[in-house]
Amino acid sequence: MEKWPHFGPFWCRIAVLSCTLITTMPNPLHRVPRALTLAITIGIAASGQAQVKTWHNIGEIGGPILWVVGLGSSLVQDGSQGLEHSARTLDGMIVSGGLAELIHFAVPERRPYGTTLDSFPSGHTTLSFAVAAAQSHYHPKQAPFWYAAAGLIGYARFAGHDHYLQDVLVGAGLGYAGGQLSASSRHGWIVAPMVENRHVSLMLGFSKTL
Repeated sequence: MEKWPHFGPFWCRIAVLSCTLITTMPNPLHRVPRALTLAITIGIAASGQAQVKTWHNIGEIGGPILWVVGLGSSLVQDGSQGLEHSARTLDGMIVSGGLAELIHFAVPERRPYGTTLDSFPSGHTTLSFAVAAAQSHYHPKQAPFWYAAAGLIGYARFAGHDHYLQDVLVGAGLGYAGGQLSASSRHGWIVAPMVENRHVSLMLGFSKTL
């Protein structure tokens, strides 16, 4: 097995700085793409010296950050529809992620550098592309940023020897389908219907008090 280089303090400081910039922007309404661009730039800058362990950490850390940013993006940008859009994004993640877990049991594939049999497909890539597809549906002008960020996570899972190429490609397709279908569906699937029904009930209750 290849010895992985240490993920040094320099990259830890970069990650902390990125999170600080994202959370302290005075007007984050239209700056989510800038935050994603910053994250992508950090990944590209790291690629010159990045080896297996560095890519592993980029995927492990960057994936959850992208998911949280994706769920929060609609809450920040979409006004009264923000909660619904966020719920639909979550629906896409739940459904595509759930399918990925089922495939893990149906097609047990050993990881490149591990003993677990859950390599196919890549769960991180699946969830990342589900977020990218849903947010790109609601914010078409931001699509290049969302897909670039999801693509970076997918590449990191492959370059970090966490998954094979086919794991990443299938995960990307599965996540895209889940996110796109959830965002474009009439009433959503799991969380979204509950959110929408609650919103309608609140609106009806409020109108009766007028």
